[in-house]
Amino acid sequence: MPVLLMTGYADPSYIEGACAHGVVGYLVKPFREADLLPTIEIAMARFGELRAREQQVSDAQDAIETDKLVLRARQVLMETRGN
Repeated sequence: MPVLLMTGYADPSYIEGACAHGVVGYLVKPFREADLLPTIEIAMARFGELRAREQQVSDAQDAIETDKLVLRARQVLMETRGN
């Protein structure tokens, strides 16, 4: 779930904490209503990019596991055939 944090704190430690917890947008009060839509759109876009990267990593991990299984099956086959 994309999280957009709206707060009255601009201290770097708060911002670092927000980043560490996966916040995709950070607005410091007071902000204008006109600031909301672009901030939300950018946060949603970044979240979409993050999800796409996570899927790529998952797909790559699955491919690696499949390759390991195929390699092991080849080894077993070669051992049983005496090659």
